[in-house]
Amino acid sequence: MRLSAASAFLQSRIGRRLFAAFFVLVAVPVAAVSLLAYQLTDYIVRRQLAAVTHLVGSSITEVVVAYEPVWAIGTGNTATPEQAQQVHAVLRKQLQAATNHQASAIRLLYGGSMNAGNAAELLAQPDIDGGLIGGAALKADDFLRIIAAAQ
Repeated sequence: MRLSAASAFLQSRIGRRLFAAFFVLVAVPVAAVSLLAYQLTDYIVRRQLAAVTHLVGSSITEVVVAYEPVWAIGTGNTATPEQAQQVHAVLRKQLQAATNHQASAIRLLYGGSMNAGNAAELLAQPDIDGGLIGGAALKADDFLRIIAAAQ
């Protein structure tokens, strides 16, 4: 497997943290063009996740993966629940292949502007296990609604 410089850097950072028994969260960012081209998004997330699974091997079950479309961060824009589910399903399938079917033990989070208004629909998707909450966590009432949607 040929890794880009960014993938090699990511691997080294994750490896050091797993070795030191730190909690590892891997965000899989995807640029705005990916909103228009699902095939590109699929390719990008598979490549980024492959770099991580290549490094950590069986320790992958200790990693939390967050899909974070760059075009949604801090913009108030979010993927539709169906779009987010499509990407999470790709991640879950790749993790299934890499972990001998232990993928259900790996938490997959959606990190693209989840808020009180869309959390319930996003969290209802079968492969979205939680949210990587940003600005919505700063408003107590909204954050409590997100927590309620997750339960």
